[in-house]
Amino acid sequence: MGFPLSQGRFELLARLERELVTRATIILCSSARLCEILISRYGRGIESKVTLVRNGVSRTMLLETAQSTSGDSETGLENSTKVAYFGTIAEWFDFDVLLAALNRNPAIEFHLAGPISVRTVPRHKRLKFHKPVRHDELAAFAANFDGFVMPFRMSSLTEAVDPVKLYEYLAFGKEVLAVRYQEIERFSQFVHLYRTVPEFLEMIDQLVARTLKSKSSAADRSAFLARNTWQARCNHICQLLSGLSSTVQA
Repeated sequence: MGFPLSQGRFELLARLERELVTRATIILCSSARLCEILISRYGRGIESKVTLVRNGVSRTMLLETAQSTSGDSETGLENSTKVAYFGTIAEWFDFDVLLAALNRNPAIEFHLAGPISVRTVPRHKRLKFHKPVRHDELAAFAANFDGFVMPFRMSSLTEAVDPVKLYEYLAFGKEVLAVRYQEIERFSQFVHLYRTVPEFLEMIDQLVARTLKSKSSAADRSAFLARNTWQARCNHICQLLSGLSSTVQA
């Protein structure tokens, strides 16, 4: 219930959530923060119900990414470093940090692909907007870019998110810059995390200069992603349901 809601809508969803928590035998949460929130909201009595099942990446995307190659890009200006964001552009999106980088470094260019749910977006000749890209075309589209970014504003909503895009960004095999918060510290061995605008600007400058060092090897990234596929998540859930079925039968 971290999205903006009217009072009436909030009260309705709160009531429905209480009913679900009471009736559920297993509660699946996609982030550790969501587990903490539910337990703090409803008490330690539900702790045995709550299970962490994070997001992941499709094995199909991993195969497509391995097969895709960079071609001639027509996404923007010549001799510029192109950084992309894939996903919804909503109130949690931090345009300010991107504009600071654009104003500081004339060689950087940002490309944002996805639905827009904010009323206004800033205008800049090196800030490019693209329509949403189909999931099965994402790997080919991503091959046009030099890196990827996740510029979120911190809030109770974003702090509870395990972003699917970070798994997918890693699959693309290029440098990734993301705002630092507790839920994604587990990505710190793979992703360049920043807290402040100056930290982000320094990373962008290094990316443009081709001096931003990779935080991991391709083999390490592949091993991490292999452990975090949607198939692995499905297997985990099936094990939970199997255990539940055995308990019922007993």
